[in-house]
Amino acid sequence: MNINYKDIDVEKLPELKSCDTILMSNISDYIKNIYNVQTNYLELYIRDIIQNLKNNTNQIVCAYLYNIENTTYRSEIDDPIYRKNVFNKLNIKYKEKNFKSVMKKCKDSIIIV
Repeated sequence: MNINYKDIDVEKLPELKSCDTILMSNISDYIKNIYNVQTNYLELYIRDIIQNLKNNTNQIVCAYLYNIENTTYRSEIDDPIYRKNVFNKLNIKYKEKNFKSVMKKCKDSIIIV
């Protein structure tokens, strides 16, 4: 299936309700192209996936972050302080799991809600 994540109707996809984990891949890198860049697009993205896809039993990997020690951020979600502020503002608990990147001397991370 090829569909915009904002257009997924969970009621029409009953198997989605039974998913343990939903991987949003690296959509967070491109959300500024999905939303109006004049808005707080990270907040809108997080709110949309939580409201549309999150349930009491699943987890959503909402971002894959590359080279997290680089302070030149590719998108808003790469900035740890900004990211923390958005999740706190929305009162959403999240976890960050860091791991060795396939790139030499780099560390990557995933953000899980």
